Amino acid sequence: IIRLADVEIAPRVYADGRDNYHFWKQSAGGSADNVNFGLQRIIFHNLNIRYANDITNTSLNVTVPGFVAKGNFNNSRYALDLAGNLLLNEFKSQGDNYITDRNINLWLKLDADNTTGLYSISKGMVETGKLKLTATGSFIYNEKQKQIDLDVAATGSTLEEMISLIPARFTKSFNGYKFQGKGNITSKISGFFGGNQMPAISVRLDLNNGNIAERKSGMSLQNVSALAVYSVKQDGKNETLSISNLKAKLGDGFISGSLMMHGFTSPAIQCNLNLILKIYVFVLFLKF
Repeated sequence: IIRLADVEIAPRVYADGRDNYHFWKQSAGGSADNVNFGLQRIIFHNLNIRYANDITNTSLNVTVPGFVAKGNFNNSRYALDLAGNLLLNEFKSQGDNYITDRNINLWLKLDADNTTGLYSISKGMVETGKLKLTATGSFIYNEKQKQIDLDVAATGSTLEEMISLIPARFTKSFNGYKFQGKGNITSKISGFFGGNQMPAISVRLDLNNGNIAERKSGMSLQNVSALAVYSVKQDGKNETLSISNLKAKLGDGFISGSLMMHGFTSPAIQCNLNLILKIYVFVLFLKF
């Protein structure tokens, strides 16, 4: 058993591709004998990780109050159990703050292969706030290849819980609104990571019979149904947000249609909406 407490580590990838965590050297003509010991459990208490990548302009700050990793680590293949609590203090990419102060509880069962660096998730649960997600998939982590293929889903979650996962830069305009209703989330993370590479991400939200109320006026967008899909390809290319099959009631009128947004810094927007509304109701709801 290894116990680590009150540890702070700060791995960094510099702009020229060098890093500060490959500090060991290969011995010249060393012995062919292997050092072998029966390590079966690693326990972390109060671990802080500050990661920065100057190539991708990405940074991550995580505190680990308590975490346990169990497995026969001296075997080339073994079952690995991970369980614990993480506090994701901050995650930034390209200057945008995506996550702040998010508490995460994690339970994962994996099949690990040290010879290939392949880790396959046989069972995974992630809990953040009231939102419970299941995780399946695999990832490869070795000197030559770092690749992930991960699916995360949540069914029957409340609209308020789902919106809490959206980065703050997308939800500033939501302040002053109350969200009700339930829906399903499916997301996929796939591709190469590490160094100057970031995997592709796709998130799909199916919403039925939702309700969005403007708190001050009391005006409500009712019976909301829509399919929203956010995607960004490998290495941050072609970021898009699409909303289709949109249907909702507002007062005595209704809204239907679709929207497509390409990019978020200087977005190109395609919009096709059908509106039959009283203007004053629309103005009150949008807080003009």
